[in-house]
Amino acid sequence: MSDLKNLYLSRFDDQPVNGRRIAEQLGFPADLSAENVIIYGLLDYNFEVRYVGKSQGNRVPGRLAFHVRTKNWVYGIYVLDRSDQENWANREKGWIAFYRMRSLGRGAPLLNIASGGEGGFCYGHTEETKKKMAKAHEGSEHSLASIIKISEGNKGKKRSAETKENIGRSSREPNRVEQTRQIGKANKGRKRSAESIKKQKATWEANHPDLVELRELRKPIYKPGEFHRGRRHSQASKDKISAANKGKSHPCTEEAKEKIRAAHKGVPKPPEQVAKSVATKRARRLERKASATNNPSS
Repeated sequence: MSDLKNLYLSRFDDQPVNGRRIAEQLGFPADLSAENVIIYGLLDYNFEVRYVGKSQGNRVPGRLAFHVRTKNWVYGIYVLDRSDQENWANREKGWIAFYRMRSLGRGAPLLNIASGGEGGFCYGHTEETKKKMAKAHEGSEHSLASIIKISEGNKGKKRSAETKENIGRSSREPNRVEQTRQIGKANKGRKRSAESIKKQKATWEANHPDLVELRELRKPIYKPGEFHRGRRHSQASKDKISAANKGKSHPCTEEAKEKIRAAHKGVPKPPEQVAKSVATKRARRLERKASATNNPSS
């Protein structure tokens, strides 16, 4: 028990909460590995142990800083024990049982819900508590700094096959499909900024280098607009286009007509097109005469 150490945290200290500083003051080396496990107690303003917890490896500074930031009653941290991965569970149980018995009849009880040794996975929230938590977080958004930290933390991580299967299954659920439709409907008509498009393109290219390389290989050697220049439709292709457009009307606005007229004004037609136009008009005139001869009553 001689190496146990207590750190008093002044609530009037102007220095910001820093987990690494706290860990150093408690005597933790900077190169803690995952095999190192510490069991600590959080002290209230009466210097009574109110909570027993454990942490391991390089998570120690962050864990201690989390307690100091989120619990306004924490006035000190007391290192109870140091252990390894094999024995920490029994040691934590022993310390929780010790302080639980000690707190009987002596004021404030220990705040631990579980008996220890489970690593925090023994307790599940009730449905009522979950609803309250969801309502409390409704409408809240991450700050830009928080989003950047989450993005940096997840960068390079690969999902397991089981995780991918769960994501795929949830995305195929009926309520998810309906949710996707609602999102699409809400975003309909919205135009993204050039910066947003550029960021999304850069993210996609960073995540799909193989597809980017394939896209580069498939790029034509022609300049834009030159690939189809000089190429002509075959007669079969022309017949298909004509049959598909037959009977369809293509109304143009007055503005569009004016643009077409201005574009063709003063441009001489090639002799082939003139001859074709004359032949078409002559054929239509002969068709009208023949129709009038066959139907004199009309």
